[in-house]
Amino acid sequence: MSEFSEDSYHTDSSGEEEDDNLAVAFDLGDVPSVVEADDPLPQSDIYEGLFLRQEGVDASGPTWEQTKTSTVKLSAYAHMFEKNQAQKAIALLHRRVNLTIDSNLSPRSDDNMLMWDGSKHFLDFTLVVAGSMGCHAFLPNTAADHTFTITLDLRQSYRQFRPKYGKLGFDPTGSMMAIGTGASSELWLPF
Repeated sequence: MSEFSEDSYHTDSSGEEEDDNLAVAFDLGDVPSVVEADDPLPQSDIYEGLFLRQEGVDASGPTWEQTKTSTVKLSAYAHMFEKNQAQKAIALLHRRVNLTIDSNLSPRSDDNMLMWDGSKHFLDFTLVVAGSMGCHAFLPNTAADHTFTITLDLRQSYRQFRPKYGKLGFDPTGSMMAIGTGASSELWLPF
């Protein structure tokens, strides 16, 4: 393990001291002997203790994946919240639950009160296909959106459309034209 020394610090251009050791990735080979175990547990025991065995429960019982799944509506959770039934909600955490959303709690995707924003997401692929001819698939569904911008570039006819896992309902080879970019998206026009 590396030892602290006065020369491991240096002064940067702002006059503050920096530690050179902080810029280097942590080396797992430099584990202090104090935390090393003489007889480590096998990884199978650790896995069983973390995922398969619960305290006070027989290890030969069913695992989480083998337990029965029950279906609970979102309105039931809302009712528990409104009635302050914390114990009932906590009890549901110990069971596998398939959550279903009530139709009255799910707004229609074309509701004027919704403003879809795909600028901040962690999806690597989103496909929106228009239901009819026009550019409304990428235009905002609001009366005014002052943050909406697109960059049209009709000189990208050489680009090939690669839909990954998207199903268009037709063969896109030779029938898709790149027309620009929007908020973290590419715009393509089928013809």
